Amino acid sequence: MGRLFEVARLRRILAVALAATLCVGLLGIAAPAYAIRTLGLSSPSFDFNVAPGGSGNGDMFVLNDGTEPIRVLVYFSNQKVDATGKVTFQTPNRDSADFLTSPASWCQVHLPKDTKSIGNVPYLDLKPKEKVPVKFSFDVPAGVSPGDHQVYLFFEMIDTGSATSGVATSVQGRLGSHLRIRVQGAVNEAMDVRPFTVRQLVIGEGLPWQFTVRNDGNIDERVTSTLSVLDGSENERVKSDVVTGTVVYAKSLAERSGNLSLRDASLGQYTVRLTTVYSDGSGASTGTKTVIKDRTIWVVPLWLAVVLVALVGALLLWLSWRAAVRSAERRIDRRDRARGTDSRVRGTRGRASRAAGREDRGDYGDEYEEPEGLPPARPRAGDGEPDE
Repeated sequence: MGRLFEVARLRRILAVALAATLCVGLLGIAAPAYAIRTLGLSSPSFDFNVAPGGSGNGDMFVLNDGTEPIRVLVYFSNQKVDATGKVTFQTPNRDSADFLTSPASWCQVHLPKDTKSIGNVPYLDLKPKEKVPVKFSFDVPAGVSPGDHQVYLFFEMIDTGSATSGVATSVQGRLGSHLRIRVQGAVNEAMDVRPFTVRQLVIGEGLPWQFTVRNDGNIDERVTSTLSVLDGSENERVKSDVVTGTVVYAKSLAERSGNLSLRDASLGQYTVRLTTVYSDGSGASTGTKTVIKDRTIWVVPLWLAVVLVALVGALLLWLSWRAAVRSAERRIDRRDRARGTDSRVRGTRGRASRAAGREDRGDYGDEYEEPEGLPPARPRAGDGEPDE
């Protein structure tokens, strides 16, 4: 019997081992290894300061840190900022109206000699862990107005269709290196904050705010804005940094909005102060300038607002009740007056009827008078006169 038990136990162990082996094999087949595509740049930005008609150049490395080969398009684009502050990028072409004056058209990229192109756009084929040098240059036309101009050198990954299945892309779209080209000449700094709006009556703890920083000058400005709340004695009750070290590009704007907490503010009048400090966005030591905007608000704590609403509601209910009572009293008065008038009318009618009755009774006496021409009545026996 002991040998039978040992054989049965050995069979169970072998069956479990075989099942585990099959599961491991199936998992290995169902879970293929995923490769990763990554793209990197050695220099994210460049700053240039040249005279009209001048030139400049730079270089960087583009590298494939992934485990799969990638194909990368290389091209220049202009940075555009619309009326709402939204940043877009525009790649110039020969049909563009500003083809000869756009900053991107001033630039040329220099790639290795074996580089090919797709639709006149050069591209690079990068092997895993490969690093390729990229050089660029630009020539500023002589008649360009002074100020800052923004250009991006983009590296965009594209799908060539040759990649194996199961490839996961960690970087989608494109990477860009920023080129700030300052053309020398007269500098015009024109910064303002408008509009700046806050809610004048604040009930509760939240203060909504919104403002727009406008750079109407010809150079970029680095901006920092602070929002603070001052009481009647100009003591700072609340302070918040709403913009920190943000570059507002020349001839563009930046919109900001949010909600400021007034948790410790009591009932009263306060001043909301927006302080904006700006300086040359290129890092030049030209000093800083400040723009200050003030707005007046009234703060009502939420608990007090609830009490006031309750009191107003109670007052309205009481006034409604008093109006209903007065309306009922007026209806009762009108009914009583109507009943009194009916009583007087009935009394007058009764007196008139009694007077008419008396008059009728006087008339009835005349009806029993003896008519003329008839002989007088003879007295009856017993009336006190003797009989004949």
